[in-house]
Amino acid sequence: MKKLLLSLATLLCFCCFNVTAQDCVDTNYDADGNEITDGWDGCADYISAWCGNYDTDTFISGEMCCICGGGETAAAPACENTEVTITLTDSYGDTWNGNTL
Repeated sequence: MKKLLLSLATLLCFCCFNVTAQDCVDTNYDADGNEITDGWDGCADYISAWCGNYDTDTFISGEMCCICGGGETAAAPACENTEVTITLTDSYGDTWNGNTL
């Protein structure tokens, strides 16, 4: 049974949730395209050790910087209209006695 569950989980992850890494975009820019910084550095120059330590009223690294867990990513593709056919076989090789999931 463990092998069946592992195979089923692997199949579902591969078929429906097989998404590529999405690009993260730093969001530390105002409406005019000007970079918002902590007074010295913007997200492009940030290292993870600085996250949350130098935030200001207008610069919040945890919300704006990808390296700090912020920024924006593209939405993952949906699994709509995805059809998966699973053929189950038990230890006797008789296709799981015709039972269904």
